[in-house]
This record gives sequence, C-alpha cells and structure tokens, in this order.
Amino acid sequence: RLRFSDSGGTASWISLLPVGTFAKKDDLVEGPGETPDLPNALIPWSAERLVIGCDRSVQIMHGDPMEGGVITRPLEGIGMAFGAPWCLDKHDVLYFLSNRAGGLYRMTPGGQIDNITYNKIDRRLASLDLSAYRVQLVWDEDFHCLRLFVITLGNGGTLVENWKWEERTGGWFLVTHYTAQIQPTCAAVFDGDQADDRVLVVGCEDGFLRRFSRTAKD
Repeated sequence: RLRFSDSGGTASWISLLPVGTFAKKDDLVEGPGETPDLPNALIPWSAERLVIGCDRSVQIMHGDPMEGGVITRPLEGIGMAFGAPWCLDKHDVLYFLSNRAGGLYRMTPGGQIDNITYNKIDRRLASLDLSAYRVQLVWDEDFHCLRLFVITLGNGGTLVENWKWEERTGGWFLVTHYTAQIQPTCAAVFDGDQADDRVLVVGCEDGFLRRFSRTAKD
C-alpha cells in the first residue's frame, strides 16, 4: 500500500489513479492509497518524479499527487526487484534491476530505456534467487562504473558473484573475492568536501568498512 496524504493534514488520503489520469481534490478517499500492482521499490528520481518499481510494471508519478499529479507507466510486464536495486549516476540516469529474466535497465531523464545486460549477463542474473539474496546497485563515480552487489539474506559465508559495468566501454566484469568475509553486505557513497571524503564505502561480512582504491594491493 502507498499512502499519499493531503498537504493540509494526514486525515485524507488519495488512491493511486489509473495510468494517464490526473489527481484533484475531489478524488480524495478515506484510507490508504492503492496501486493495481505490488510496489517493490520507491525511487525519488527528482523533486517532481517518484518512480514506483512494482512487481509487474514500472510507474512514474509526476508532480504532487494531491494537486494535479499524473501517473505514467513506461514499462509494462517488466517489474523491479525488491529493496534497493537501483541507483542514479551524475547525469540523473536511473539504473535498476528487473525481477524478470535478469534484465538491468538504464532509463534517461528523457525517457529512453535500454537493457544493458541483454545478450551479456542476463542469463547469469536470471538464475539469481531473489528470495535468498538481495541486490544493491551503487554508482561509483571515481571508477566510472556501476557496481552490482549481490548480498546474502542469510548468515553469509558463501562466495557469490558481484558485477561491475564500465560506462566507457559498456562491458560487464565479474567481481569475486578471495574470501567471503570481505564480501559486501551494504554500500554507501560519501560526498564530502575533501577528495578523500568523496568515496564509495562498503560494509563487509566481517564487520569492517572498506573502500575501493587505485593504489592499494589488498
């Protein structure tokens, strides 16, 4: 369920309307907002766009849902994996992993959508058990690449395949670790003022935080 409250209070709620229709004050209903598809992820793409990654579609809410907002559905029959299987690059290009056939999609602010795993690693990703693993995408500006972390939902200890996509070449590269203890369990981008503060930090199974380095040997 998605809840969109009135800007004047939390007593009134609006349901998600059919694709292509506009919301207005007269559409207010009591209770939670409903969507015809199961939401798996919410992505704040910009101040005016909220991407709703659902089980069988991808929908975008444009504008204020209480003041004339409109919902579009750029993808039908292709859903989004649960959790945080998405990221944005410096140009606000959206990357997300589908829950169908191992597709990882690239969506530009202008609306162009490309499957960047097609005929590359889509079959490898399609075999991923999303009930046993979750996927987190992170954009690494320092290395100009998209990092795909496969994170165990259980106790860990098993080596898994991670991937990175090089922006300059469009190629996918397999990333494995020599021990499961340093495999990622989470990741975050720090964007500070100092050069050393603008880094991608990865939390690992052994409890330590690590970063990618061009000079470190280990």
